[in-house]
Amino acid sequence: MPGNNLTVPPQEAADRGKFTTSILTAVAATIFPQAALLAGLSQAALTFAFDKYARRAQEVIEAETARLNLASLSVEQQAAFVPMVVRYFEAARQGEYEHTLEVLAAFIAGEMKKDEPKPGHVARMARRIEGLSKRDLKVIALMNDLANRPPPNPPPIPSKGGISVMDVLTSFSEAGEMGFAAVWESLSELSNRSLLLMTHVSGYGVSEGVFVTTEAFRDLIENAETKFARGEAESETP
Repeated sequence: MPGNNLTVPPQEAADRGKFTTSILTAVAATIFPQAALLAGLSQAALTFAFDKYARRAQEVIEAETARLNLASLSVEQQAAFVPMVVRYFEAARQGEYEHTLEVLAAFIAGEMKKDEPKPGHVARMARRIEGLSKRDLKVIALMNDLANRPPPNPPPIPSKGGISVMDVLTSFSEAGEMGFAAVWESLSELSNRSLLLMTHVSGYGVSEGVFVTTEAFRDLIENAETKFARGEAESETP
């Protein structure tokens, strides 16, 4: 399949990079029409805004897609890349946090590694992660870490694949990373975006709250895994 040969050989990296850059530059020029802003802004303000929200955004996604051999893809696959990048630059145009743009760019790169990349997956994920704080990303990283830990044998309560609320709070407390209220705020935010679901399980006469990762959460980790390695996200909010 055309989508299976995406790693760029070193000797071809420059040409492949130019191909990707040409696509990104064309889309960025459409999303950020400088002339339309000149009437209301000084040239200095316009230049600053363009550098911050357009040029920097392009650098971020170029870095994430640098290893993709986009030129070798089929026409259909290349076409799928365009609306993904449009959605990305729309987020940048609206002032999205750079750390969120980095996650979205990594998600796009992951989606483009698939045989049938789907722009709708990117659009949906962009809505789920828009405006997330660095603290929220750190909580996602922790939840992914906890979800992949083997449970104690036997577990105190049969969690049915969920992540114990107490395990979450204890993990942050032991690391001294953030307080109870801050953790709950992020967990609630992620639950509201259907990245996590909270439920209760019972066993041995005890009921306990657990968080369950959703399909959207697992898709996010699958496509942008490098952004959620422990320690990758910073603990402070933007």
